[in-house]
Amino acid sequence: MYAILILQKGVYVMKKNIPLKSIAYFSIAMAYSPVISMESLKKSDPNPLEQSQVMTVIPTTSGLGIWRSAWNLVKAEEENFYQDLANDNYNPENASHPRLLDKTLELFTTKQNDKRVTDTIFVCREKYSAVVTIKHSSACMAHKFLVAQQAAREERLTKTLHDEDKNNRKRTNDILELIKQTLGSQITILSKESINQHQEQQATIETESDEIRRLKKGRLLLRKLSGKNNTIPGDEYCSDEDEKSPETAISEYTNDHILQKLYIDTQLDETKKSTQSILTKLATLYEEIEGIQEIPL
Repeated sequence: MYAILILQKGVYVMKKNIPLKSIAYFSIAMAYSPVISMESLKKSDPNPLEQSQVMTVIPTTSGLGIWRSAWNLVKAEEENFYQDLANDNYNPENASHPRLLDKTLELFTTKQNDKRVTDTIFVCREKYSAVVTIKHSSACMAHKFLVAQQAAREERLTKTLHDEDKNNRKRTNDILELIKQTLGSQITILSKESINQHQEQQATIETESDEIRRLKKGRLLLRKLSGKNNTIPGDEYCSDEDEKSPETAISEYTNDHILQKLYIDTQLDETKKSTQSILTKLATLYEEIEGIQEIPL
């Protein structure tokens, strides 16, 4: 039995275990067969580069050499051979290299190193796609391993995202509850503060207005006692009340009159209305927030 190379679609393919008699017939047929031109290949295959073609290379050497073999005693042989691949040291004419490539894939697979398995595949595809053919058993072994690794990562990612999402939902619900509690308590505080401020302000107005009326009444009575026609320096302040009795004038000197006279009444009213508006809007907002449902866990 012998082996010969047969040209199929522009690529020599190794045919093994062919009888000698068949080889003789094959040689005669080849002698009278027309030569296939590149032009005919282009017509039959308009874009041959898009197809994966592996060129069969006849080995001319074997082995790694003394120093390269010795390096395997220092570092794992599969890692050494991967570095050979990555550094353009793969020699398709070396009979040992295809065997070592298969062994490298098998060792990376056995050691559960999926990163190096894919790295090896990527390097072979990028640099040696025309001269590398991975043994079927090695390819099946690596493929089965990669399928399992991908499934495990997908399962791990699903669990991780599920747990993170559940935690994110819980944190969102906790913050929402805190917002509800905080907003409710702050609205209560603001409402009480507004009431207290108003009461304190009214007490201050009442106290100070009483004192202002007392001083006003004293000034009016002093004018009466000193005589109507007597001029008191700086008393033009009371000229509009000359015809009124001190009691009448004082009764008309109300708190509101005093505030208007001081031009402070408008400002106080605006503060009161603005505070009430804020409380109303917050109450509406609180009702809306209270209606927000938590995210189901």
